[in-house]
Amino acid sequence: MAEGTEIAHKGRVVSVSQDSLTVEIVSRSACSSCKAASMCSMSESTTKTVDVRPAPGEKYVAGEEVEVLLSPSMGLKAALLAYFLPVVLLMAVCVPMSFAGCGALLSGGVGLGAMAIYYVVLYFFRDRIEKEYEFRVTKENKHNL
Repeated sequence: MAEGTEIAHKGRVVSVSQDSLTVEIVSRSACSSCKAASMCSMSESTTKTVDVRPAPGEKYVAGEEVEVLLSPSMGLKAALLAYFLPVVLLMAVCVPMSFAGCGALLSGGVGLGAMAIYYVVLYFFRDRIEKEYEFRVTKENKHNL
């Protein structure tokens, strides 16, 4: 993949084991850089942790600043699974039921039930899905955004 086409997030190594790193990423909202962010409830940030396999020969220590990289196709796949497919499922259930003469409450309830089942299935396959996502880590001074 060409340089600069990966999705990069700054993070901090939380723990190091023989074959993996646990990296903490702080996701901030777009308005978090605003000067009034500390006084505004619209500015929010969440902390996420990811387990990453370091490249062979690379050594990391807890507390070190790194960048976590992911290919754009994996980000697109995540958005597809989490957002697009559930909406398609909701429409595929609700629209035919509405045309069949079912009430809006019944159509909406069955559609939401179908989405709930979808997310439960997604939950049970989380380990299998997680194996498809390959995060890479690089030392922050080696990779420029």
